[in-house]
Amino acid sequence: MKKRLKYCALGDSITFGFIPRNYPGHPGQLESYAALAAKMLDMEFENHGISDSTIANLPENTPMCIRYREMADDADIITVMGGTNDVRLGVPLGKMEDRTPDTFYGALHTLMQGLYTKYIVPQEQQAPFFEATAEMARKGQYKKIVILTPIKLLDAEKSHLPNTPQDNANVLYQWDGWIEAIKEVARFYSFPVFDMHNLSGITPHISRTVKGTHEEYNGNYNPYITDGTHPTQEGAQMMANALASFLRALL
Repeated sequence: MKKRLKYCALGDSITFGFIPRNYPGHPGQLESYAALAAKMLDMEFENHGISDSTIANLPENTPMCIRYREMADDADIITVMGGTNDVRLGVPLGKMEDRTPDTFYGALHTLMQGLYTKYIVPQEQQAPFFEATAEMARKGQYKKIVILTPIKLLDAEKSHLPNTPQDNANVLYQWDGWIEAIKEVARFYSFPVFDMHNLSGITPHISRTVKGTHEEYNGNYNPYITDGTHPTQEGAQMMANALASFLRALL
């Protein structure tokens, strides 16, 4: 009987499945995009999404650049999606040359090098070179580490503005540099990137037909992302559909 693949998803509240404000069940947990994708692909699943988690080393925010070590050693598929909280909490973007986890670039390097070492090139062996190399190949040749860019976000504090192109432009987080950093560091480690930012199908900037009632989240929201940050169950399914297709092709 063929062994089921094991999928570990590392991320923040969106990977966890935080139920958004202005949606039934808030606060709570729904089936996240990762959980749904695992179900669609009949994979064993471990959810390592934690709300407020950063990629950079902010100890009070359970940083991914450290806690990736807690994921199962025998995972076959690993995805990472983060950065939203790094932007929100003012982590410096840094530059590609950074290698310390106090900037976003440096933390991305720390995380991705750590994942490569954990899953692709294990270092526990003390055998002679050729024997060790063969052991590395056996363990790492089929594992897939996939980096996801974050979805588009709406600045909740300004979401009450009328739904016009000018106002929409004013309420976006300035994501371009951060998205490019994720892609650039992933290219350095030869990790495939799924551009969830542009391919999820979720855009919070138009079709804002849901009137929010939650304190501080009482503007008009898209029904797939009813607080401007966290997808609804329907939004999570859209993300899962896109991700499952990507993973299926990759495998």
